Amino acid sequence: MLIQESDSMSSQELILTIDIGTSSCKASLFDLSGTIRATAKSEYPTFSPQPSFAEQDVLSIYSGIVQSVKAVLSKHSPSQVIALACDTMLHSTLLLDEDGNSLYPLLNWMDTRCQEELKSLNQEYQEKQFYFRNGVPLHTIYNLPRLIWFQKHYPSLLESTWKIAAIKDWFLGKITGEWFCDYSTASGTGLLNLAMKCWDEEILSCSQVSLNQFLPLCEPDYHHPLQASPFTQDTGLLPGIPVIW
Repeated sequence: MLIQESDSMSSQELILTIDIGTSSCKASLFDLSGTIRATAKSEYPTFSPQPSFAEQDVLSIYSGIVQSVKAVLSKHSPSQVIALACDTMLHSTLLLDEDGNSLYPLLNWMDTRCQEELKSLNQEYQEKQFYFRNGVPLHTIYNLPRLIWFQKHYPSLLESTWKIAAIKDWFLGKITGEWFCDYSTASGTGLLNLAMKCWDEEILSCSQVSLNQFLPLCEPDYHHPLQASPFTQDTGLLPGIPVIW
């Protein structure tokens, strides 16, 4: 745990930011002039149970988030926090059940297990066929070959999946009760039709995954109140403050 403080507790209004990275989470408190008043970082691991695998435990990530937030609030009152904003690593893949719990470890951007599936896609489809729709090349970092990998190796797991999400979707869903994917995050899946601003059903059909298994889309500045939850209990944050996507 690394923490830096620039002042002691006061009554000034603060904005809490949470940056969920690949190897660590950083929480910071800003005053309304944009000055950093406190910052803290907590690390968590990536596991490689097999070559080309890069998996993470979302509960370890959650623990890192809580530790960082509690650290920056150690000399500030939670009542000073008037808003929360979050950003995360891009290109992550999570399979969730109906309670929003992870059915399989998170695949982060370093995971390249779907190389064979990518090779098959490249043989069957012209790259530009997708590129002009989603704006990205065929690559292991995106969801299409990953979902085909799950379809091949864990078909029953994929079939029982409530929603396919990214780490940002999961965290914000857990703390607000609202399950959305913003357009920026969606563009990082390789499944978003950029012109239509919707999930691309033609691309999805290649994976045999249902459109219903994807979250509703929202603007990147969407916001919703923080709900009473284990997160507010663990950190002391007050329910009701706006959470910015």
